[in-house]
Amino acid sequence: MTRHAQFQFPSMDDLEAFVKDPEYAPFAKARQAGSISRFYAIDDTDAAGSIPCLPGAGR
Repeated sequence: MTRHAQFQFPSMDDLEAFVKDPEYAPFAKARQAGSISRFYAIDDTDAAGSIPCLPGAGR
């Protein structure tokens, strides 16, 4: 089974703060123990227009 989750953060600093937040740590540990996880940080400009879930896809 494949699952995809997408989260939007105002900035990379906010993303990093979330990942490093001690309150998130037990959830991160559970997620990592129960799945094969990959985090990707992308900006929402999608210059190539190739990311289907972002505005401008398929340009």
